[in-house]
Amino acid sequence: MGQTSRIKIDKYEYAELISEVDGLCPLCLEKLIPITGDQRINMSQAAHIYPHSPTEEEIELLKDVPRLSEDPEKVENLIMLCPNCHYKFDHPRTVEGYMELYYLKQQLINRRKVKEYYKKHDIEKDLVSLLNWLGTVNIESDLRKLSYNVMNVHQKMSRGASNSIKQLVIRDVRDYYLPIHDALVQLEQDFPGKSDLIAKEVGLFYSELMAKGLSQDSIYRTINDWLDKRTYHQHTYLTPILTAYYIQNCEVFTL
Repeated sequence: MGQTSRIKIDKYEYAELISEVDGLCPLCLEKLIPITGDQRINMSQAAHIYPHSPTEEEIELLKDVPRLSEDPEKVENLIMLCPNCHYKFDHPRTVEGYMELYYLKQQLINRRKVKEYYKKHDIEKDLVSLLNWLGTVNIESDLRKLSYNVMNVHQKMSRGASNSIKQLVIRDVRDYYLPIHDALVQLEQDFPGKSDLIAKEVGLFYSELMAKGLSQDSIYRTINDWLDKRTYHQHTYLTPILTAYYIQNCEVFTL
């Protein structure tokens, strides 16, 4: 592999920066390390968001902008771009271009923190156990139905959700909210703080999706996919019920 960038960064920083953007230029989505035949071509360049050695003009231009790091060589101030987008960013450097990369990098940093948070808290076994139990619930024998507050779901999902998904969520809330609530209360009694941890993880993931500007339908489907992956695809048909619970519980689509 050729020169990774014009900036001297170690292999760990390079791997972090490439992983951070999923191997794609975040501005144009071109592959940073495309494969041609049997060869990999390294097109990645680590760009300084705030310039390493700013000219007097750049100092004046950027005097009022926020900075991600006081040290321009820190990873927080670097972002991987393709050569074309890197050149456009530098020529000419503008406040608008700077702020675009500043906010983009800020989102990438937040996403990395969320991923690190997930790694520290293993909730997969608890979710699988919850879904295993949920598969045994006979909603016909549970005469309780949540109807007094389902209108909140309608209000929360009135800003862009399709009618079909809205009706699915309302149905699942009515049928399963109370049984899931009972199960999480029991989990909390057995392992204090665990149900709250699950709720916080769902809320954090929702916040990350919101930052990407996804529609409500896309957020609903993505949370389902995320829960499905975290439970090893053992109960794919049940994960929408959990998503509906957290919509009603205000971790998702808060009013």
